[in-house]
Amino acid sequence: MRKFILFITLICVSLICVSLICSGPLTRNEVIKKISIVYEITENSSLVIKTSNFNKSKKLIQAGISPLEIGTYRFEKEGSNQPLLTVEEIFYHTDRSLISKYSNEQNLKREDNVTFWLSQIATHTYGDVLQNSEGLYYTKQVWFNLE
Repeated sequence: MRKFILFITLICVSLICVSLICSGPLTRNEVIKKISIVYEITENSSLVIKTSNFNKSKKLIQAGISPLEIGTYRFEKEGSNQPLLTVEEIFYHTDRSLISKYSNEQNLKREDNVTFWLSQIATHTYGDVLQNSEGLYYTKQVWFNLE
C-alpha cells in the first residue's frame, strides 16, 4: 500500500511539473531545441522553421512503417522569444493505408482543446488523403490555437 501511495504521489508531482513547464506555446528557441531531437531542420527563417524526418527515419520510411513527414512551424513575429503560432505537418508515402492513419478517414476532422507536445492545449485538424503528381499519397494536419 505504501508503494502505491508513493507511486500516485510521484505521478501527481510529475503532472504538476509538466503543467508548469508547458504553460503555453513554446518560444522559438524552445521549439528549435525540442524539434531538432526528432527532426532535421531544413529551413530556419525569421518567421518559419521547416523540418523533415527523412534522414532520421529513412529506414522506417523505406520499410513502409513510417511516412515522410514535413513540418512547418510558424511564428507571428521575428525574435528568439516569440511564441509558436501554428504547426502544419504533411505526411507522404506510397502506401495509401499508411497515410489514411494520419488523415480524417481514421480520425476526427477537428479536435479542440487537445494536448500537444509543443503547447499545453491546441486545436488539431486532420485533412483528406490526396495523391500528388508523383503518385505519393499525402495528408495534412494543422495545430493552432496554441495555449
